[in-house]
Amino acid sequence: MGAACSSCACCKPESQLGPKRLTDRGCTDVLCLLMFIIVVGSIFGIGIYALINGNIDGIIYPSDYNGAYCGKPGTALENHKYAWFPQLDVDIKAQALVIAAGYWWNFVPYTLCVEECPAKFSLVDSTMYGGCNYTGADCGSGAGPKEYYATFGTTLMLRRCFPLLEVAQGSSRDLCSVPSCTAANKTCVSVEGEPEAGSDTVWEVSSGDDVPCERTITETTSVVFTPEGADDDSYKLTQEFAEYVSHVSQASKAVDEALLEMGLCIFLGTIVMGFAWVLFLWLFAGVIVFVAIVLLVVLLMTITIICYVQAGWAPNLTSLINSTTVTTGTVDPNEYYGDIGNSDYQTAYQFFAGLMTILLVLVVIMLVVWRRCIARAIAIIKESTKVFRTIPALIVWPLVTILGLAAVQVWAVVVALYIFYGDASTYTSIIESVAEATNTSSTIEDYLTDDRTTQWVFFVLHAFGVLWAIEFIKACAWITMSGAVCYWYFFKDDVENKEKFPLLNSCRRVFRYHLGSAAFGALIIAICQLIRYVLATVDYYTKDLQQQNFVYRLVIKCAQCAMWCLQKTIEFISYFGFIYIALEGMDFCKACRTTFGFLLTPKNAAQTAVNKTVEKLIVLIIAWTTPTLLALVCYGVLEENSEYIANGNNPIYPALLVWIGSFFIADAIATVFECTIDTIFLCSFKDASEYGGKFMSADMRSAFGMDGDVAMNEATPIQTSNDYKDHHDAKRKQSVEQAQAKAGGATISA
Repeated sequence: MGAACSSCACCKPESQLGPKRLTDRGCTDVLCLLMFIIVVGSIFGIGIYALINGNIDGIIYPSDYNGAYCGKPGTALENHKYAWFPQLDVDIKAQALVIAAGYWWNFVPYTLCVEECPAKFSLVDSTMYGGCNYTGADCGSGAGPKEYYATFGTTLMLRRCFPLLEVAQGSSRDLCSVPSCTAANKTCVSVEGEPEAGSDTVWEVSSGDDVPCERTITETTSVVFTPEGADDDSYKLTQEFAEYVSHVSQASKAVDEALLEMGLCIFLGTIVMGFAWVLFLWLFAGVIVFVAIVLLVVLLMTITIICYVQAGWAPNLTSLINSTTVTTGTVDPNEYYGDIGNSDYQTAYQFFAGLMTILLVLVVIMLVVWRRCIARAIAIIKESTKVFRTIPALIVWPLVTILGLAAVQVWAVVVALYIFYGDASTYTSIIESVAEATNTSSTIEDYLTDDRTTQWVFFVLHAFGVLWAIEFIKACAWITMSGAVCYWYFFKDDVENKEKFPLLNSCRRVFRYHLGSAAFGALIIAICQLIRYVLATVDYYTKDLQQQNFVYRLVIKCAQCAMWCLQKTIEFISYFGFIYIALEGMDFCKACRTTFGFLLTPKNAAQTAVNKTVEKLIVLIIAWTTPTLLALVCYGVLEENSEYIANGNNPIYPALLVWIGSFFIADAIATVFECTIDTIFLCSFKDASEYGGKFMSADMRSAFGMDGDVAMNEATPIQTSNDYKDHHDAKRKQSVEQAQAKAGGATISA
């Protein structure tokens, strides 16, 4: 038996003695790449056509009451760049239902184009706006357009003059309440803003009073000027709007004066925190994983308890603690089991309480059963952090991806605006030309019955192309990172295959060999996403129907849930497949089949479940703690800047933007950790099963239960079939000696 095994080892193909070189591969999924170029190129052509024939002047320039654009070059209003709303209070009151319904984009105030925004209200300012002297005014018959004077101050934002809160200071006086006016023998006065003071307590303090006042209060009145015809309701609505504008203006000013601090926190701070997390995970991987698992269990327990309380299966602790019957020892269970437990939602909460109980028990059992898997996960995480010492550029690689995604998304928004603001009939003519060329004109006419429908068809095609391009960029980035990590695992100590720039070389391999595979995987994910967005659109526009038809509502919700699950499953398989593409140079379908085969092994499936759970927890911790810490740092720095605070700035606004910007970058960096952990995971299992753990570190061998093979595996690298035979014979001899030693020890004991 041993000889047979040795013979098999001796005859083992050269390619199986170690991983093949990363450059030893060919082009994959070329047809899919060609299809990607054709489809995305065609959709890009649609975008170019939309940019040429579309018109987004309505987005760029505000328009006046005649529909003329303010400040548009070559027009009569070229020098009147800003839109002013002279009767905003009346318009808000007249269209209050539109605003209350949430359709703020349908709010159309009366607008005039002006050269400068009215800075402030003044009784002596006689500047008149509108009327027959206004450019484009029609005064041929009737009273003509109305003339307006500025009745409130404004601030310029987005080419529009928005109102500001304006309160002028009126008179002021010093009042005394102790002693009272009767005790001090002074003339009593009433205070309009404090009716509880009455008319027999407060008196006005003057400079020659002979009675000292023990409690002096200064009353300051304010003066508000309102336009003609304004009432309390219109004034209140205008002031609410002006308050929102004031907050936005303050936020804009606070952000504008803190751009340097924000930039340092968002970009430099997040990158530094990324390296800090590498160090933390290397030093405290076990602690972090333990804390993450404890937090998961505590979260599940909390949700379970809440469901029990709301289902009426557990007492409402707040009422129980605050009750007076607790001290007497007489507690009525029916009194403290939550009011919601008796509501219409009781059955739903009972269902979720049972479901959460089962889930919590299963999680606890799996944590006990899979404790060795958790130990391996910790070792894999620690091993993953070592990659960044050799390839530190991995931390900043997400910035390249973010730039690519941002460019595609900007293009998507701009082209979408041009599609919807263009002449819809031009798109219909394109469809007709294509239909005539393909002899499908009758079919096209049956479905595209109007220009607006054709416009939506172009938008859907554009959206699909954008989704495909976004997923393509993400797939290329993932394969690139995986390729660099694969190089580190298998070839970092190989002199012949030494690479100076492993990340750039991995990117080059992706562009040379695997763009087709990236396009293939991105296509499947993009199709799922498009279907989900279509379902979400149907869901939005059929809310009234869903309220009337429960079955239809159930079908829509179930379809959305099913598509979400399908998309997540496909993404899971695809991104593991991308790792196999980077490692083995496979095509996409073969990589997915290999992933299925890997996951169908119970041991691998259990380790994958543990790894992904720990990964998601770590990603969650990194993506939330990093921006929170940097936002606090930004807030603290600006708070200590006396000049910044003296200018009336609130540091909470830049701190909030720092949190948002840092979150996106931190989430991308966390994705790098996720990719690195997954790649090390697959490489280590491949190493353990095919190469006897030859490339593993001592920590990894210990986690995989291969401690006895450390010296032997590190002694001599396996290069040829004879080396493999010697390695196999030495390993077999060591196993025999260990067995004999154990048998001898047992005989002596006897």
